[in-house]
Formats: sequence, structure tokens, C-alpha cells
Amino acid sequence: MSERFLLCRPEGGFNDMLCQIELCWRYAEAHDRTLIVDSAATVFGDAFANYFKPVAGQKAELRLSPERLQQFNAASVFPESLQGRMDTYSKIWSEHAWGFVDATSHEPLSFDNNRDYAQTVLLHHQHGGGTVSLDALRRLRLQPELAQYIRRRIAGLGADYDAIHVRHTDYVTDIGHFFGTLVGKLAGRRVLVCSDNVEVIRLARQTFKRAQIMTVSEVPDLGGHPIHLHAQASGIPAFDLNRDMLTDLFALAASAHLYVSRVADGPGGRLPYQQLSGFSFLAMALNRRRRLLRRLLSEA
Repeated sequence: MSERFLLCRPEGGFNDMLCQIELCWRYAEAHDRTLIVDSAATVFGDAFANYFKPVAGQKAELRLSPERLQQFNAASVFPESLQGRMDTYSKIWSEHAWGFVDATSHEPLSFDNNRDYAQTVLLHHQHGGGTVSLDALRRLRLQPELAQYIRRRIAGLGADYDAIHVRHTDYVTDIGHFFGTLVGKLAGRRVLVCSDNVEVIRLARQTFKRAQIMTVSEVPDLGGHPIHLHAQASGIPAFDLNRDMLTDLFALAASAHLYVSRVADGPGGRLPYQQLSGFSFLAMALNRRRRLLRRLLSEA
């Protein structure tokens, strides 16, 4: 193979995934590599190509085909310890490396982005958030059938609605305080509520008695565990979970007024209720960028 590749396996929540994809895309462009995104091998559990397609001119493939995988196993790779086992290695978390490493060699599952490499295939299998997720979205469009589904769900909410997003699983929200600040603002309004915790939806219906509470997706009851880490074990199809997640994201972004909770990194976190979750950041950023939102949802 004369062509060189970067195989990106992005982990974490959706904002993390987009950030990892964008960082890989930038490196691939700078070093004349074709980006291959293999989200089926991550907690996303499905090919990215089932949801998105690259805009014209982008040098990327959003699924790893069996033929590509066979090529990669026969090619030179970095990390070199993965030679011939791109489909069989296991990742473990390393506090020392602060990232995923190969369970056998303990090499980090990535590369130095300040270097060029002679190897045909580079692997990046990591997580990590930030704000470059928006740049990844500028390179993408939703698949037409999915865009149509999401537009239909948003249309069902009506032309004028507000929205709330609450993260309350691995990151936690002071829900009583947050909802208390919104009761007066949302009286008489139609309000979309999205959360990773089904109890939040129930509490919203109890709290906002003078608002019409709406949802656009089914939130699985996972006992307070994060959806992106535990839902697959419940037997819910990955496509259904991911479609609902994306429907929530775009419906939040399309709202007239969007309210998102500040979170702590679990009970007793060092900076309680100061952070935005990655998903909240992404929804707010799209809410403020209507042109990008419309482009993503278009069928063109």
C-alpha cells in the first residue's frame, strides 16, 4: 500500500468523540494520510457512517471495512506493538499515561502529533474533550434519512419552545437549585427536557407544573449509570441509542432558549457545579450557530 492512513477510534461521550476525530483529521491533512474513523470499536458501538457523511472534498472514510482491516493487519503500524493485531488488541486505562494503553505492551494507543511516521497505519484510540468538536461538525453532514427523522421530531415540538439539558450520572447536577432558578422563567412555556437520567425527566414534570414538558427520545433507566458507558450492556441497539442522542442534541440546539446545568465530577467533586458537560457545551454552541445547525440537518 502506497497510501498512508490514520485509524481513529474515538472514545467517550459524543463531544469527546468529535474532538478526537477533529484532532486526527487535522494530523491526517497535515501529513497526507487518509482518515479512517472506526467508532464501531468504541463505546459508540456502530459505524459513524451510519449517521454522518463527510462534506465534499474531505479525505476520510467513516467506517472500517473488513477489507481495510485485513490490509492494516498486513501493513506496518504505529504503535509497533500492534503489528498484525489491529483487530485483537485490548485497551486499558493508565493513570500514568492518562490515556488508554495496549493491555499487552502497555504502549499508549496513539502517536506524537508533532512527528511524521514512515509506518503505513497510525492508530489513535483515546478520549478527551474540548471545543474543536465544532470544527469536526463543519466537515460533516447527517445522513439524509437520519436528518429527515430528526427534523420530523423537532417539528413535532412546535415552532416556539424552550429546552433544558441536565447531566446527572457520572457528572452530577444540583437539580433542586437548577430547576428552582427556572420555574418562573418557564411558566406557560413548552419545554423540552433532555437528560441522561430518566429521574430528571420525572422530576421536571413534578417541578414545572405550569409548563408543558416534552421529550423527543426514550431515556433508558440505567440506575444512574452513564448511557454512553452502560446502555449497550442492557441490550438496547446501538443505532437506537445514538439516534436518540443525536435527536436530543439537535432538538436542544433548535430551541428558542436553552438552559443547561453546571455539573460536578461526581458527588464531592473538587469543583462542584462549575463545569459544563461536553454535551451541554455542544448543544449551546449549535444553539448559537444556526447556520451550522441548518447545514447539518439539510439533505444536500
